[in-house]
Amino acid sequence: MDKGGCDKCLSDSSSLATTTCGHKFCVNCILYLWTRKKNVTEPCICPVDGDKMTWLRPCMLPAPEEIRSIVSLYNRFFQPKVATPDMPRKQLVVFMAQLFKVHIALLLAGTFAYAIKFS
Repeated sequence: MDKGGCDKCLSDSSSLATTTCGHKFCVNCILYLWTRKKNVTEPCICPVDGDKMTWLRPCMLPAPEEIRSIVSLYNRFFQPKVATPDMPRKQLVVFMAQLFKVHIALLLAGTFAYAIKFS
């Protein structure tokens, strides 16, 4: 790995991003890898070691705008999703709605008890 530039084209561009596997690529190579795939909805494959590139981060901060925008867009598509509970989303929504109904019922019961006590 060339420590100063892009690991694909070997350019010394200042707009570099580091991949999940630790390799560095310039904006042009990232766009080339991303747009030359059959399925652009899947992460790119690193041309150096064959690993999936599930996230990118700029090599230098503050990052130049061109690399920052590409990194942000790429990560929105391919960054690993946050782990969710085993409960499916629909069941979770139903459970939360029922919990809200119980909460409202308890508030109403408390309000009636208060009204009866002080009337």
